[in-house]
Amino acid sequence: MSAPFIASGNLLFRSDLTEAVLKHQLEAAVSAQVGKAVTVMLRTGAELAAVVGANPFADRPGNQVAAIFLDTAAPPSVLSEHRHRDGEEIALGTRELYVFYPHGMGQSRFVIPAATHGTARNLNTVAKLAVLAQTD
Repeated sequence: MSAPFIASGNLLFRSDLTEAVLKHQLEAAVSAQVGKAVTVMLRTGAELAAVVGANPFADRPGNQVAAIFLDTAAPPSVLSEHRHRDGEEIALGTRELYVFYPHGMGQSRFVIPAATHGTARNLNTVAKLAVLAQTD
């Protein structure tokens, strides 16, 4: 089976392994390949669809809204513990943070310390991944 592809640094696949086992195996394999520790974030197709559906900034352009995927839920203090805010808006998700970047992600100096070990994707990408993850 060929895997669907979009240039986003993501991998879509099927597995019967638990999330914990799969995460450990993928991190070990990628870390061995690149020669340094790598953190992997895993989400099911249903979880990706839920991230899109729960987007509190759905009325904003998808390329200006990011879902920052985390391993665990962020503490509510993340809403006040940040630096260099210039119009950015932040909201909590289940295991992700949503950030609206009014001037674009590439122009922002916004720093969220709790997101240091996360990975961000704009909502256009997350929506495409959610659709691809639901197809056979």
